[in-house]
Amino acid sequence: MKRLLALLVLGMGLPLVAGAQAQKFPSKPTRIVVPFVPGGSSDILARLISANLKDAWGQAPLVENRPGASGAIGADAVAKAAPDGHTLIVTDLGTMAILPTLAKNLSFDLHKDLQTVTIISFSPYMVVVSPKHPAKSLAELLAYSKANPGKLNVATAGIGSNPHLASLQFSKAVGLDWVFVPSKGGAQAIVDVAGGHADALFNSMLATAPHVKNGSVRLLAIAAPKRDPAYPDTPILGETVPGFVAGSWQGIFTTGGTPRDVVQRLHADLVKVLAAPDMQGRIAGMGAEPIANSPDEFDKWLRGERERWAKVIRDNNLKID
Repeated sequence: MKRLLALLVLGMGLPLVAGAQAQKFPSKPTRIVVPFVPGGSSDILARLISANLKDAWGQAPLVENRPGASGAIGADAVAKAAPDGHTLIVTDLGTMAILPTLAKNLSFDLHKDLQTVTIISFSPYMVVVSPKHPAKSLAELLAYSKANPGKLNVATAGIGSNPHLASLQFSKAVGLDWVFVPSKGGAQAIVDVAGGHADALFNSMLATAPHVKNGSVRLLAIAAPKRDPAYPDTPILGETVPGFVAGSWQGIFTTGGTPRDVVQRLHADLVKVLAAPDMQGRIAGMGAEPIANSPDEFDKWLRGERERWAKVIRDNNLKID
């Protein structure tokens, strides 16, 4: 009976302990891992979020770039961190939905070792080419590709990344043979295209628009549901392949096993940051749409995306080591 009473008392105290954990959060330095090189969509948003969390947390989380293996190296670091909410990862959800199917030897389980917090934003892909390429429009790019099968080099953020699969889907839909060249993340892919080391690229508007504006790459199309008012003369891919929409979904996770109340605190603080008018304006101004859904909504969406991309991977027999 004494043992039973002790267990009951302990059980009654657990919610108080969990609540205290959230109240004193953060209790040590925090960090946001970005599993790509600096300059891409995930990196840009991570640094914006970090700067805006300083008021809520009394400290700005350290942004740490850990690129490699299509995001697996950074995700593994967060999966193995202490499950206390002090380590986060901002990443492309296409990669997170694709990687568990594409890579057979991952050291972590997406749904057990990483905890969803919220989707940050959605940014449609821009289709751009090198200024050195002769195509001045999407129609000209498609005509060039048809006349020169296997000669158009399309840079990607990595084999199996969402931009890779989206551009692969589009090329298959229009019956063209493109060569896909992996880069070390979206930022490096832009550099490769701008320098003429690759011909074309599908990449998020958030990360690519500044390079369009400064003329280092040439915009041909956008993979949005409708034409963007900022680019009214630029066609959407849906005008060539009906219904074709693709883009970069950035989301934030923490370590699996993090107490629920800490996850709720993380979510609440991030929602406040993303809802701030200046943050909304910054994200919208970069060509992205703020989302800020719940951890459960995020998890449900992610499971559906994983099923969607698994079919594309199987149909194209894609594999990475």
